[in-house]
Amino acid sequence: MKKFNIQDWKNKQLSEQIKAQDVPGTAAFMGKNMGSSKERYPSPQESISDGDRFALQKIISNYDLETILFNIGEIAGRSGMSDEEYELKRMARIFKTDV
Repeated sequence: MKKFNIQDWKNKQLSEQIKAQDVPGTAAFMGKNMGSSKERYPSPQESISDGDRFALQKIISNYDLETILFNIGEIAGRSGMSDEEYELKRMARIFKTDV
């Protein structure tokens, strides 16, 4: 029987964490990729214009969450953000309303 080696165990744990970071849809993947998205998107503290806010309110009141997320995913895909497109469309399926 092989003796327990703490360093081997730590290396195995680290290797599994790194593998998890490469799987889209996992929390590890999202955390790994948040640094790059912060550079592309405005901070949540930044305000949007009143006109944009009104347009957003109109969309929210006229469409269900599934439709909104799916269409935002489509826009992201056309903008070259395929990871974001995948995640938004995955969330849209979660919020599917016609069961």
